[in-house]
Amino acid sequence: MMTSKNPLLGTLWPMTKYFTLANFRKLKSRDQRRWMDGRNEYLMRWASTTMRSLGVEVEVIGEVPRDVHGIYVGNHISYLDIPLLCSQIPVIFIAKKELAKWPLIGSCCRLLGTVLVDRSSKESRLQSAQLITRKITQDGENIAVFPSGTTSINEHMEWRRGSFRISKQYSVPIIPFRIDYSPRRAAAYIDNDVFVSHIHRLRQVPKIKATIEFGSPRVVQDIDQEVRQVRDWCREPLLASPGGDLLH
Repeated sequence: MMTSKNPLLGTLWPMTKYFTLANFRKLKSRDQRRWMDGRNEYLMRWASTTMRSLGVEVEVIGEVPRDVHGIYVGNHISYLDIPLLCSQIPVIFIAKKELAKWPLIGSCCRLLGTVLVDRSSKESRLQSAQLITRKITQDGENIAVFPSGTTSINEHMEWRRGSFRISKQYSVPIIPFRIDYSPRRAAAYIDNDVFVSHIHRLRQVPKIKATIEFGSPRVVQDIDQEVRQVRDWCREPLLASPGGDLLH
């Protein structure tokens, strides 16, 4: 494994190795199933290598429901949440449409099948819901959503209900997951954190442990009740230890 004195290069190296546009263009030219399998393999390898390169030890609690395709919903603490989740199950994320214009990131989003949504447009939200359902039910994809829409160490924000509405309307399962880190504040990307300096500080921490726990898949019947129950479940470990070494 490549190491680097530059923390940003050390982190981006796995992405450069496994996530090159050339590789995905070659895969895209094949049939859809082979492309998806190849993309998922690259995605999980990139995610696992990224976590190792940052010195993050990963603990998994519960069974990853690999035979169920649906919408993964959970709390959001850090950018580390993305490779943490992807190291366990290949997922497609929902993102704001503006990302499509970002250099390199936009190309990666399109090649990976990221669902880009204009949240200000009702028509865009409807089209995205239909696309998500098709990807899950017809293509066998998994979608991931952070309903809070932002990072925090206590998941205090109200959750958006879009993914829960899709589950109820189209009978698509949601799969809850909850994430925590120790030390929590060192891993959390919040307040006025800056990406490059945050990675540098992260690599100075002697040991970081990431925990991801998966709940049971379910199809939503009562939207408000499910949102409350899943959000409360995600917050349990965060509220149970709000102080201590997690904040140092």
